[in-house]
Order: sequence, then C-alpha cells, then structure tokens
Amino acid sequence: MVVDLDALQGNGVERDNLYSKDKDLFIVDLYHSKNFPNDKTAKSAIDVKVPLGDDTSDEEYLSKMHAALDSAAMRFPNPHLVLYNAGSDILTGDALGGFEVSPAAVLQRDAAVFEFADRLEAPTVMMLSGGYTRASAGVIVDSLTSILTGMAAKLQGRSAEAS
Repeated sequence: MVVDLDALQGNGVERDNLYSKDKDLFIVDLYHSKNFPNDKTAKSAIDVKVPLGDDTSDEEYLSKMHAALDSAAMRFPNPHLVLYNAGSDILTGDALGGFEVSPAAVLQRDAAVFEFADRLEAPTVMMLSGGYTRASAGVIVDSLTSILTGMAAKLQGRSAEAS
C-alpha cells in the first residue's frame, strides 16, 4: 500500500500500476487538485483519491485524510507493507503546496498514518518528501521524534505486559 500525503499528485507509482495491474498495490493519494503534474491518466490508478484545494486547513486536511485511511482499511485490509510518502510541502507558507496546514497538524498526520499501519499490522516505511520552507526541517525532526518516542513507549508497554 502506498499512502501518498505530499501536496503533489504522485504519478510515477500510479502509472506503473496502470501497466502492471498489480493486485497487491493499493494507492491512497491526497494532493492539491491544481498542482503539477495533474496527470489524468495516472489518477485512474489511484484507489482512494482526495483532491484538495487552495488554503486547505488543518481540520479539512485531517478529516479527509482519516476518511481516506478508513476507506483504505476497509477496501485493502491486509497490506504487506505501507509505503508512506510524508511530504512537508503541505505546510502553511509552502509556495508549491498551497495548503494552510500547521506543523501540529503534520505531526498528527504522521502519527495517524503509523497508527493506521499498526492497526493493520503492516510494517511502515516513511519517505520524506516535499517541503520548500525553512520550517520544514524542524517539523520533520519533531515528527520523527514524536513517532519514535511513541513507538518506544508502545514497545516498553508490550514488554511489560509479556513479563
């Protein structure tokens, strides 16, 4: 499963999926409807597509993302792996993204994807992408720190339960 959450519509994996017709590939993509590449052919390979508009807010972004992940879990409940494209170009002020998403919402988004994959018992690979503001690097560090801290706590809890 590919969960593509940067501001640009992904079209590489999507076009590959058109030709391979791989039944084990499921694509979730939230993207700005007006941004590059706006590849209509590739869009047909997206299983859960969520086009968003200018100035998409935290509330709208997170609500639509949760709905997309819920749909993905119902339609493709047993992924072997979740490949997560975690773009920070959704941040407010990113000239290429066009959204109004706060750093706090990016942290919530990233945590939600990891919780989603954990619920499906699928390992997760997080790929960093997008992000063309000075704030992006700090948000990425904060997100990774939060995710890793949460994972460590969860593992310690499981270890204590097993004892």
